[in-house]
Amino acid sequence: MCRLGRAPQRLPQHHPQGPAHTRHRWRQEVTATLALDLTSDLRARIAGIAREWIGTPFVPHARIKRAGVDCVNLPAAILIEAGVIEFVLTGPYTIDAGRHAPVSQLIIWLRQDGRFEEWPVDEPPYPLSPLLEGDLLCFRFGHGVAHHLGLVTSGAGDFVHCLRGHGVIQSTLKDPTYRNLLTNHFRPRWASVPPTI
Repeated sequence: MCRLGRAPQRLPQHHPQGPAHTRHRWRQEVTATLALDLTSDLRARIAGIAREWIGTPFVPHARIKRAGVDCVNLPAAILIEAGVIEFVLTGPYTIDAGRHAPVSQLIIWLRQDGRFEEWPVDEPPYPLSPLLEGDLLCFRFGHGVAHHLGLVTSGAGDFVHCLRGHGVIQSTLKDPTYRNLLTNHFRPRWASVPPTI
């Protein structure tokens, strides 16, 4: 697994990667005390940090501002720098998995992580649920499954993401291309719950 950010050095007895019979109880104990308050100041900080990444080139599996990043690591780096989350653990992934994988590994990670709440995405042209800075947007490119991730920078639907050949750019869901490719919407809800993957 790829480790991003800071992770605990020692796993407690009830860590999600510990014995299966203790995983559920551990998550309940920890998440009960780590609710995230997405204040307007925090949302503005997230948007400001996200804009600092614009122009960073696309480099698979990297996460270094102005040097290189990919679409999975970009939101992770922004949320870590803003103090929204402390670390991100992902399993191994290939950049083109969305074209050949039968299911979206990205969606599986976000659902199993425990720190993100999934919000409904209605088919266009119906409006999205209210967007907040720091929300994660998942997109399907081509005929495959969702394997592209963006981070919302304004409630109007602007978001940053990293594309091969373009690097980090800002786009908008007002563009029907992106709106039609949107598959999932997640919002951070817990600050530090270790993922279950």
